[in-house]
Amino acid sequence: TSEALASNLLGDPVTRNYQVYLPPSYDLSTNHYPVIYVLHGYYGNETEQVSAVQSSLNSLIRQRKIGEMLAVFVNGANRIEIE
Repeated sequence: TSEALASNLLGDPVTRNYQVYLPPSYDLSTNHYPVIYVLHGYYGNETEQVSAVQSSLNSLIRQRKIGEMLAVFVNGANRIEIE
């Protein structure tokens, strides 16, 4: 829930869904991880976005091309639509 959205001109909901990607070792460690926030494009939503990149993140981490991280996929949709 975001107070910043409480008076938005479009009347969009102030409570939004989100998905969190957890790295492979998350349940096995007490490490602290960097966090990135990912906003989907105009089409799609947070669930589609995390589903699309989860296996890629896991693969890049296994290959040691990137470090482990948390990724928060937020729903940034609003009532404006393309006609």
